[in-house]
Amino acid sequence: EMYCVDLAQTININNGVTYTVKLPTDAFSANFTIFSAAAAFAASPFNDLTGTIVNRLARLVSYVESNASFVDTSQESTSLQLAIWNTIYDGDNSLGAGTFKDTSAYAAYANTLLANSANFAITKDLYVLRSASNQDQLFWLDAPTERVPEPASLALVGLALAGVAASRRRKA
Repeated sequence: EMYCVDLAQTININNGVTYTVKLPTDAFSANFTIFSAAAAFAASPFNDLTGTIVNRLARLVSYVESNASFVDTSQESTSLQLAIWNTIYDGDNSLGAGTFKDTSAYAAYANTLLANSANFAITKDLYVLRSASNQDQLFWLDAPTERVPEPASLALVGLALAGVAASRRRKA
């Protein structure tokens, strides 16, 4: 899934068009460069130096991804797009006030998504595909979880190392 970031540009997805993606450190030319959302939104025109946009977006997408039924229709997807744009361009958690307003039938559900995600735990890492000539796209992946070895696993590793040490002593 990808959602639009950029209101001023468009992207045409159709047969026969190939888009290329690169990392910021890659030397070759590409249609899109992939950035972490923190890096993308810290840059102009967003200037999200405090991480507020990224934090709110991460909570929003973590919330909607926590239950497949939250966004499983085109109408709900449209509401999520409105909520994303509100977070990026207004940040007031309501489509009824501020500079980014919407009074369509999708606004009510977008406001519900914004309200319900306000304190939701972040489980997604956000990325932005940025382009000079195409609409920037937001996407996300599961945030990595730290794996802590279980005590039994540590015990098995310890026994294996002890066995290797014992077998070396016998050979010597």
